[in-house]
Amino acid sequence: MAVSKVAPSSDSLALSFDLQPNPDSQPTPAATIAETPPAGTPPSPTPALDEFFQGGSDSLVAVAIGSAEGTRTSTGDRTAAYEGHVDPGNQVWNRGTFSYQHEARSPEEADQKQLRRLRQQADLLHQQASSKGMALTLEEWLNALDLANQAPAAALERGDISMVAPSHAIGLRDADAILWGTGAIVPRPRHAPVECPRSGQQHPQHFPGSRATHD
Repeated sequence: MAVSKVAPSSDSLALSFDLQPNPDSQPTPAATIAETPPAGTPPSPTPALDEFFQGGSDSLVAVAIGSAEGTRTSTGDRTAAYEGHVDPGNQVWNRGTFSYQHEARSPEEADQKQLRRLRQQADLLHQQASSKGMALTLEEWLNALDLANQAPAAALERGDISMVAPSHAIGLRDADAILWGTGAIVPRPRHAPVECPRSGQQHPQHFPGSRATHD
């Protein structure tokens, strides 16, 4: 049985891959390619760092450091020391959450100034950690920022990241990483006592020169 071929008429449907415009749709923006930042450009701050500082004087960083300073409770309430107190280490007048020792008209202003400073220092610490391929835990971050609040040179120049790095290399994290790393990298006499300004006591396990002066 022969099958005759029927030529398509002008009224036949034709397959087309052309997209028909939808009057209700919005035009799709053209794709853009981000430019590569020049060498030496600091890395963008991570979302986690921004979250640490959310809430200003009531942020996680403020409550954690303030609790260690004795200016805040663990729940974030302000203690009497928040309004002002004499630093037991260097006898300088402190104000606010971070025991701020520089010019400030109120504890609240002291907090804002130190929060800005710590946020910049956090970016530097992040850059140092990234250069070593390290991802710090929350506890390690708060420890690093607490040290930066007390003694920026110890945290940024001599290197809190450098102290924790050997601990990460052997799989330690959090408090174990902090304690082991400090003992591994910081030389000290075996039984040299040192003042601990926060408690007014001496601790034989720490190295000389570890007094907090809140630079």
